[in-house]
Amino acid sequence: MNYIKRLSLFLVLLLSVVAVYAGGIKNAQDLMAFVTAINSGQDYSAYKNDKGEVCLEADIDMAKAKKFQGVRPSVAYSMVRALP
Repeated sequence: MNYIKRLSLFLVLLLSVVAVYAGGIKNAQDLMAFVTAINSGQDYSAYKNDKGEVCLEADIDMAKAKKFQGVRPSVAYSMVRALP
């Protein structure tokens, strides 16, 4: 029985570590950093999942976020035009 508890704990910890490094936007700080990267033309691959897609991994509460301007319209337009 002790072995099963240890194995279960190990698997939970392993899945937690994998989830942290899987990419995606998980919180308000990630979203703000992603938008900053997009607007400034920087690499945003850290926010892509294993399929190469940028996706939200959780509900994000932006109530406490200050000075959030969002993606510039010209950048958003060019990203949409680049879609297949």
